[in-house]
Amino acid sequence: MKAAAEKNVVRYMSGVETNCAALEEVKKELEDLKDQLVEVTQYLDDLKEKLEAAQAAQESSKDDLDQLKQQLQEKQEEIDEFRKKEVGYLLCN
Repeated sequence: MKAAAEKNVVRYMSGVETNCAALEEVKKELEDLKDQLVEVTQYLDDLKEKLEAAQAAQESSKDDLDQLKQQLQEKQEEIDEFRKKEVGYLLCN
């Protein structure tokens, strides 16, 4: 009986050692995954900042385009008014 108990103790101790080694590997892998998570989170934050900057630039460009269109319309109206006056002047003279 004592021999069987000692045999069981040896077997259980071997199992414990194996499980402890496996646990250490899992802990190391968990740390690696945590590091990767931090890197991915930082990468996503950088992408978010770049996206926001691109959206702001797009909005600014859209505003600039609208402003240029308005200026072009005003200049076109001035040219049309000038041409009317020019034609009127030529017809009168």
